[in-house]
Amino acid sequence: MILTSTDTLRVVTAVSAEDVDVFAFYSDLSGSTVTSSRAQTTITTLTTTVVVTSPAASTSRLVKLLNIRNRDTSATTVTIELYNGSTAYELISAVLHAGETLCFSEDAGWRVLDASNGSVKFVSETTRAQPAVGAWYQYVTERDLAVTQIATNAIVQDVPHLKFQVRKGEQYWFRFRVFYAMSQASTGTAWVLLGPGDATVSNGVLYGKWQYPASSTTVAVNEGVMVYLDTPSGSASNAASTGSNMAILEGLITPTCDGDVWIGVRIEIASETCTVRAGSYVDWMRVR
Repeated sequence: MILTSTDTLRVVTAVSAEDVDVFAFYSDLSGSTVTSSRAQTTITTLTTTVVVTSPAASTSRLVKLLNIRNRDTSATTVTIELYNGSTAYELISAVLHAGETLCFSEDAGWRVLDASNGSVKFVSETTRAQPAVGAWYQYVTERDLAVTQIATNAIVQDVPHLKFQVRKGEQYWFRFRVFYAMSQASTGTAWVLLGPGDATVSNGVLYGKWQYPASSTTVAVNEGVMVYLDTPSGSASNAASTGSNMAILEGLITPTCDGDVWIGVRIEIASETCTVRAGSYVDWMRVR
């Protein structure tokens, strides 16, 4: 990625309280002289931040590496812009869940790195072809993930490690299967779908079916034309047990904008913890 004397790289953050660390490594070329340098920035507010400045006149700046890591405990959206002094051009926008990193390198392009071990979760369409129509893809969690209800059960808690990437106007079948444990069988949950765009409208979710335990012998089922966050306002009254529970969310979606589709959970009691077990997974297939 080359910057001229009027260009800067900027990061736009979409949440008011954040901890986003940015690291850039670049080389300046002036005639036959090459000088390497780096820049570090921490972003803590909703703002537009210059993370790589313009080079001097008659100098080209080659950005070789750009890392944007979300150190916050909540998901945030970051947008990378090239600003030429008068116009801002969006290069990429990504939802980063807690601990995840958006990374650019000159050999691999844009990638999102997993919070648990730095493995590649997604790559940009400039570095990877779109999933083939009719082929199923799968992501499986490799470790347990504890999700704690921070307030009342009207607040949805992200389950950030189970997600898949979608593009505007394309259509996808999806199926989340979540194996989870509760600290008490008397504490219930409700599971929801989250995705790119305004969560108060349908955003192309055509049809869905959400299932999760309501007691040791019954299942709560929500089925029909769905929207993001579409479950009862509270949670089911009970889990099936402390250690053996399963939630299933499946359906067909035609997104109205690019981004990630993932799931969240409402836990009946504040400060209670739901542990998503290793082996939980999401399947998805692009239909068109």
